[in-house]
Amino acid sequence: MKKNKAKTHKSTAKRFKITGSGKVTRVSRSNRKQRFARNTNSKATNSDTKQLPLARVEANKVKKLLQK
Repeated sequence: MKKNKAKTHKSTAKRFKITGSGKVTRVSRSNRKQRFARNTNSKATNSDTKQLPLARVEANKVKKLLQK
């Protein structure tokens, strides 16, 4: 009997990253990044971006959606 293959939740895959050690991180973006991107130079908007770790409970939910 053939088993069904679990599919990755694509919108979750675009928002979160799993590090080599298994931690789940998300990209932090300020309001300026999204609303006023055309008014600021690329150096300023890129410096706004940071990888922030998720709490363990949320990380487990994300890993389940990503099938990892």
